[in-house]
Amino acid sequence: DGQRQSRSRGQPIRGGPEAQVIVLWCLLVAAEVAAESAAENGDARFFDRRVAPILTKRCLGCHNNELKAANISFLDRDSLTAAVGPVVEPVVGPMAGPVVGPVIGPSDPAMTLLVRAIRRTGDIKMPPGPALPPNEIATLTEWVRRGAPFSRRWSLRR
Repeated sequence: DGQRQSRSRGQPIRGGPEAQVIVLWCLLVAAEVAAESAAENGDARFFDRRVAPILTKRCLGCHNNELKAANISFLDRDSLTAAVGPVVEPVVGPMAGPVVGPVIGPSDPAMTLLVRAIRRTGDIKMPPGPALPPNEIATLTEWVRRGAPFSRRWSLRR
């Protein structure tokens, strides 16, 4: 009928306190989902723009899905989060010695194998040859601090 009421902006929500709580809860959930989505997009952008070029240039030559040096591939997140070692077969060269623990993990970035290796503070020094420049070490450390997120585009390279 013609008796429908239109609701104008600024008019209080009708239906009592329960309805107001439900609306408020929905708004909070929507804000949280939007914030998480923005963070994920920011992490993917950070990975694509800053991390992927370093991994491509410095790591993928040995740590890819075909060679998987020390059973580590930077194209395979599972190989980065799985416990590595101790290596059963003797390893010579820059990977010599026991390798134990995941390459990346939920701990303090400074305690991960990746960050210790690129900072050259542990038994493993990566990459072989000259050390990474400080800005690349900082970028990879920040990536680990963020939980080492991959972007969808990178994941499709597998």
